[in-house]
Amino acid sequence: MVRILLVEDDPDARPLLEGILRSRGYHVTIAESMASATAILGSQPFDLLVCYVNLRGQQCADRCRHDEDYRRKGAGGERFAPAAR
Repeated sequence: MVRILLVEDDPDARPLLEGILRSRGYHVTIAESMASATAILGSQPFDLLVCYVNLRGQQCADRCRHDEDYRRKGAGGERFAPAAR
């Protein structure tokens, strides 16, 4: 099963996105911020990290592309899926 870490700060969007991904058979873990995502990534591996490019003042794309810790523990380096609002 593909493990996805979904970083979503909008409380209305979280259950919707989670439901869509789960209905397609993915195992989804939710993080409400990049700080939460960092803690979660430190404790378990994921196949894919999904987050908005500009996560309310936090540069998710920049952080994930340049942070070796995310590459090593998170999405495996090349499996990064930024989304735009």
